[in-house]
Order: sequence, then C-alpha cells, then structure tokens
Amino acid sequence: MKLPRWFWASLGFFCVGLGFVGMVVPGLPTTVFMILGLYCFKRGSKRFEVWLLSHKWFGPALRNWERTGSIPRRAKLVSVSMLSFFVLGSTALLLSKPWVAGLILAVGAFGAWYILSRPTTEDLSCSRWQGAAGPVETVGPNESPELVVTVARPEPDPRAFQQV
Repeated sequence: MKLPRWFWASLGFFCVGLGFVGMVVPGLPTTVFMILGLYCFKRGSKRFEVWLLSHKWFGPALRNWERTGSIPRRAKLVSVSMLSFFVLGSTALLLSKPWVAGLILAVGAFGAWYILSRPTTEDLSCSRWQGAAGPVETVGPNESPELVVTVARPEPDPRAFQQV
C-alpha cells in the first residue's frame, strides 16, 4: 500500500518540528529527527526536501549523511557524551526498578554502538567526493531558482565504509 504524499509531508513537518524542539530541550535529539524529516520529505515534498538540504544549520550534516552515511567526529563525541549522561542519570534514578534500568542501559548501549559504528566524516577522503565521476542531480522546482540545489552524487567507494 502506497501512502499519499500529504501523509509523508505531514510526517516530515512533525519530525522537523521535533528536531527544532530538540535544539532547546536537553536529551531530545535534533539530528535524528531532521534525518527522519528528510526521509519523509523525499516521499512527500520535493520543495521541503530541498529546503532542508539547503538549510544553513542542518543542510551540511544532512547532505553528508545522505551522501556517505558519515557523522562528524565532534558530533559523535557530543552525541555519545550526552547519551551517556542521560542514560546513566536515568539508570541511577531508576535503581529501584532493575528491569527498567537494564532496558535503558541496553537501549543506550545500542545507540552509542550505532553512532560509533558510522564512518567519521573527517576520515573519509575529501578528494573521493569532490569532482569524482558520477551523476550530478539538480533537485528542486524549476520555477523557483532560489530553491534549486545541485548535489553531486558519486558512487561511494565500498572501502570507505570498512572498519579498520
């Protein structure tokens, strides 16, 4: 069953809204909701997909994620530090319920593992992505030139994603 575009666009706005709330609420992630918003906008609204990809704060990180699946080193450090702080704090408060504390620790450990298992943006060779052979795709409505974003999408080198 294919979901209608309005559904995806609405879900995208909801996720982006949660991402903006996450900028001011400690413990609520921002980037995860922006990535989910981008995913939804890809299925529901090209215009807002382009807006998100060209956003001055979120655009570079989202384009990196979309192109290479990588996370900058500083973002990894901040993410895992905040995750550890909130997981350990929550666990300490819930020691009277060991099964809940164990569940929080397990979910936190999985989250930290996932973040640390992604490639680090700085470790990828920039020359591999700049000017590499591959299609150049123009995204955005032709009637609004200020919304057009050109994104080079080279084929990723599988060696870039191998663990060393």
